[in-house]
Amino acid sequence: MWPRDKQERAEALKTETEESLNKIYYCDDLIKGDSAIFCATGISHSSLIPGIRLVGGKAITHTILMRAKSRTVRYIRAVHDLSTKTIHLRSDAGDHGLREK
Repeated sequence: MWPRDKQERAEALKTETEESLNKIYYCDDLIKGDSAIFCATGISHSSLIPGIRLVGGKAITHTILMRAKSRTVRYIRAVHDLSTKTIHLRSDAGDHGLREK
């Protein structure tokens, strides 16, 4: 990750060295062994996976799942019925529908 401005860079340098901020990390630096799994769901459209599409009362999402050990790549297309989806809020420890006011 790269600091956004001089102030953020100065803050990062309180705990990191200049060398570590400029380091380029490669796959072997980030992942050790062959048990790694990568998963991403598209929010906005990209060349790797499409973003979320709203169709009527449904949301369509696309996810890519990769497993290093078996070199398997899975593409998952999910259709979510928004009329039945809920979000759990810690503030009141309750589940709330997406369409509640």
